[in-house]
Amino acid sequence: MKISKSWLVVAAVTSALAFIGTRVLADDALDIEYYTANTVATYDGNGDFLYGGNNADATVDTIMSQPGTFGGHTYTGWAVLVGDASGSLDVFATASALTAIGWTPAEGQTVSLSATYSPYHSIPEIATVTHENTLGVNEPLWNSPGVNGSGSQLTTIPAVLANKGTGTYGALSQNLAGYLVEIPNVTITCNGTFPATFPATNAETASLGTLMLNDTAGNQLTLYFWYSSYSCDGMMVGGPIPDSGNPNAPAGMVDVYGLLSSYPSVSAGITNWQDELIPTAFVGIPEPSSFMLAGIGLLSLLAVIRRRHS
Repeated sequence: MKISKSWLVVAAVTSALAFIGTRVLADDALDIEYYTANTVATYDGNGDFLYGGNNADATVDTIMSQPGTFGGHTYTGWAVLVGDASGSLDVFATASALTAIGWTPAEGQTVSLSATYSPYHSIPEIATVTHENTLGVNEPLWNSPGVNGSGSQLTTIPAVLANKGTGTYGALSQNLAGYLVEIPNVTITCNGTFPATFPATNAETASLGTLMLNDTAGNQLTLYFWYSSYSCDGMMVGGPIPDSGNPNAPAGMVDVYGLLSSYPSVSAGITNWQDELIPTAFVGIPEPSSFMLAGIGLLSLLAVIRRRHS
């Protein structure tokens, strides 16, 4: 049977519209970070190209928090960093919600998620996960837009403090927001009483000062020990803090890993942002005569304890 050209045009247009509709529902991190809060999205790394989508799988890079009891605190949810070629998001969900949809997050999974965009403290976050499909396992991790690598984004304190964020991800720049970042060659100081170990409760922290990261040029970044929300910090409770004078802790320069956030405060109608690092690990830098890295896994630092949504 011969098909007229007019019918072929109609079929082509219909197919194109269907394709566009499908693409709008499946987005990459950068597209989602431009959404307004409380927008439902399907995150799989396949962007609609409005903001430069690259159609790369969304991969679980880092487990920030998981259910269990650590440092005397019980955690009932998950926080995982999931990245693609355009950016990275923090997926925040209760254990019961993920159990209901049959998902146990693991590093290296490529996933498709249906969730609600819920940015918090400049962390590009998606929550209320209602659907998940695991597309692959043991995949390479993302570390910065367009680069497949170790899963951490190398940066500096001045780059964090530049505050050039756009869209709805607040004060942090897009190539840092939602990523596991690494800041090398820093020391730790405290503007009050320097605790020897990471505290276990709010009461313990009430009289302590704020801990700061310091680079060799005198730049400082606040360190936020967020054990109320992230089990990676709960695992550090009671452990020695670098540069605290504790004989069991490293002294001098360390490389620090963690997730960045910016705490907003409003005065006279003006919002000011305090940039912070939620640490996940510190790696000691060896003396010149040493050929080994003295690693301290899963340590964190104390800043100001604030109430975090669960």
